[in-house]
Amino acid sequence: MYKVAEQQLNGEVIDAKLVGTTADGWSYDLRVITRDGHVRQARYDASTLALRSLDGQPIE
Repeated sequence: MYKVAEQQLNGEVIDAKLVGTTADGWSYDLRVITRDGHVRQARYDASTLALRSLDGQPIE
């Protein structure tokens, strides 16, 4: 999971949590600091590692 997020967001994971809901299943909530110093919030589907949202905005 870390490698996927770090490659996609061009940064380093600084925090990660596995969270679950009955509607959405399991997700990873990550905070990633990019190389230019910005902290991004990303949510990934735990089973497919697909990016679900970035900085609170859904990914379609």
